Amino acid sequence: MTERAETIVQFGEGDFLPGLVGLLVHQANAAGAEVGQIVAVHSEETERVRHLRSHDGRYHVDIRGLDTSRIVDETVEVDSLSRVLVAGQEWEEIADLACSEELRFVVSDTTPAERTLLPEDDDRESNSPRSFPAQLTELLNLRHENGLPGLTMLPCEPVASNADALLALIMAQAARWGWEGRFTYWLETECRWLNTLADRIIQPMPTDPSGFTVEPFALWVIEGSRGEPPVFTHPAIGRSLHLNRYRLRKERLFDAVQHDLAVRTHGLPFTTVWAAATDPLLAVWLRERLFIEILPSLENQIDNAEAYANHTLERLANPLLERCLSDLLSAADG
Repeated sequence: MTERAETIVQFGEGDFLPGLVGLLVHQANAAGAEVGQIVAVHSEETERVRHLRSHDGRYHVDIRGLDTSRIVDETVEVDSLSRVLVAGQEWEEIADLACSEELRFVVSDTTPAERTLLPEDDDRESNSPRSFPAQLTELLNLRHENGLPGLTMLPCEPVASNADALLALIMAQAARWGWEGRFTYWLETECRWLNTLADRIIQPMPTDPSGFTVEPFALWVIEGSRGEPPVFTHPAIGRSLHLNRYRLRKERLFDAVQHDLAVRTHGLPFTTVWAAATDPLLAVWLRERLFIEILPSLENQIDNAEAYANHTLERLANPLLERCLSDLLSAADG
């Protein structure tokens, strides 16, 4: 593996970051962009952490599905992850990383519970920080105290204005520790807080604790104009000043329609998304739902509407991803 600088710190223990960001960084590096490598911060040692450590951070991603009617079925060994650190056990190493001049980005995909400010973090002097906001606040303050440049925040949590929400959390944690003033001014003026929208179906491999299966479709839209300083170059990464247009498009043309499909087939002899989406009668209904019922109501509100609607049909009809219709209903109820 080529030795690259550790430029990205990653918070979040789910499937989305390794299946999207980790893979995009690997592909960008392979294409010569030299983005760097990722250090993943986990809250506790899990089977996935142990497996990644035993494989020097490498993990496999199967890219399976349809890409403009072409079958894609390939396996990529991802080598963009350099280390996995457990916050409660290895905070000194995380603190050293915070003071690295090569560090540039923070990516995150954390749960609402992980984003909650904890009473255990009221006293900064007692323990290493427990919650994600406290950990990131500490990391950023270390950079500020050492006169280092600010970082670019690229949160991937599926909430609107995710970077704005993250900044508010960091400000709240800083206030709990009495760090207002120069530090909070530095946060607002020297760090970049970029709202993002991520879009890809990602599933863990049942036989591999650190492996994933993903669809060919991938999109990571980062708020900002094309003329702003770049994040890194990849065909799946876009910049837009109108991120809400992409969010509305995903919510109305993909999320809602796949939920509608699960509701419509409830009680019918379909168990998987692709089986329902490729049924002749349901395929006609899906197309009418997208192009006749939904798209006209979104006129001038979203970009590339017809192309994304066609992508949606192709993604739902993916024969190589075993997605259960019941899971879609459970996700919506949760």
